Amino acid sequence: PLHHLTIWGQMSLLHACSRHGPLLVQASATSGSKLDGASARGRPLQAPCDARSSGARRVFAAGSLCMAAAGRARCNSHRRKGRTSLWTARDSSAGGAKDGQIYLDVEGALERTLGNGAYQLRVVVGVGFIVYGFAGLFYLLPMFTDMKLAADAALPTLTSGNLPIASTALFVGWVLGAAVTGKAADRFGKQRILWAGCIMWFLGAVAMTFLLDITGGSLAALAVLRLLVGMSLGMPAVANVFVQEVTPARYRDRLSVLLNVVNGIAAAAVCCICGTVTRALNWRWETLLLCGGVPLAAMLWGLKNAGPSIADLVQQGQAETAAAELARVAAVNGVPEASAGVVIREAAEEAAVDDEAAALSEARLRRQAVALATCFAAVGFSYYGLSYSAGALSPNIYLNLILLNLADVFGYTLALSS
Repeated sequence: PLHHLTIWGQMSLLHACSRHGPLLVQASATSGSKLDGASARGRPLQAPCDARSSGARRVFAAGSLCMAAAGRARCNSHRRKGRTSLWTARDSSAGGAKDGQIYLDVEGALERTLGNGAYQLRVVVGVGFIVYGFAGLFYLLPMFTDMKLAADAALPTLTSGNLPIASTALFVGWVLGAAVTGKAADRFGKQRILWAGCIMWFLGAVAMTFLLDITGGSLAALAVLRLLVGMSLGMPAVANVFVQEVTPARYRDRLSVLLNVVNGIAAAAVCCICGTVTRALNWRWETLLLCGGVPLAAMLWGLKNAGPSIADLVQQGQAETAAAELARVAAVNGVPEASAGVVIREAAEEAAVDDEAAALSEARLRRQAVALATCFAAVGFSYYGLSYSAGALSPNIYLNLILLNLADVFGYTLALSS
């Protein structure tokens, strides 16, 4: 019930953020401005400052760090005087654009080129359903392989008594990775970080397969490997932010819950496969097949189809590359003409924010972030505690984990219907 309550809390927070935004920000523009006809004539320009982008993603990050279940994937926002200020210039063609150009932020540009939504579908399926969905594989598999490691006569130093130390190292790596994943995604781009995470998962699986035999079953070697793999387990949070930023705002809250539904279904499927198809396999082949086979190929295919994040390109100052990527998005969506004349720009530097309203909004979001992070921490203890002690509930660990994950699916589905 606490797990399901947390999802309802996340939904409530997203809707609360929606009530705070769009916040109206006024900017007095001079006749030299390149924004739109209204601002060019010296009238104040009112543009929405979407609190969902900064608030919700910040909360996702806080919760993920507390439960060590995801990287601190920060939003690509613009900070001024220590406060987030997302000023957005919407489609300026409505007011009369100068020089035939339309100045939009990333969200406005993607909305303009939405068309049939084929690009968004690619990102949701490739990055959301596949990368985010399969992420559970890498913390579920050790539960099954550890039973085989403890029974492997060639590795007498690994026992059911000391293998939990290696599992703990996985979660320690998760916490450490959560502290740097967000900054890395901002600097290098979400697509590159997701590529790196997938490759690290595969290399970790290969290294474990051979290194344990070379070291004679060294517990320290296994713990270090799982620590390194754990550092890449923040990738699902990066994938979530990637999906959110290309999705129209009206779909984001339910899409976030839908991704968790898919994650729960994928986790139950992994348990089913490990309990039937690969149960008789040696732990080496099971690890290589599940970490380096079809799941890895599917994740790499999904990332290739999605392409780079336009928001990352804009933030990194790669205007030409961002424009070219937007043209590709428009073509994929069947509206190639929609990107013509669009200039993607960052938040305006001269936005004047109502200090009192902004402070109230920030204070409320901080309180909600702390409350939700507390729920995430409690859920983390209960979920992973039950998962890693599933063998103590009954002899059939596979069935136990299938039922636990299907219960998650049921809870997420209830939140999805809200």
